[in-house]
Amino acid sequence: MQKPFDPALLRARVSALRGKKRLRDQEIRQQQDLNELNKASKYRSIEPDRSPGTIAKELELLNRAKSKALDHLSHELKTLSP
Repeated sequence: MQKPFDPALLRARVSALRGKKRLRDQEIRQQQDLNELNKASKYRSIEPDRSPGTIAKELELLNRAKSKALDHLSHELKTLSP
């Protein structure tokens, strides 16, 4: 921006940049969660030759992925505009 700057224009630009960063951060978090869901989805079938510790670890991973997916859905439903 050139000096002297218009305070209203500065506020608008800062607000737009903050909104853009917030959306980008949200996109990154959602991509990380999707990657975790994809990783968890490979454990859909539990084979009988796996140890109980391995099964428990996989179930915990699936449970966390499910919780994150539900959190995202809940947030999206709450923020929908009427």
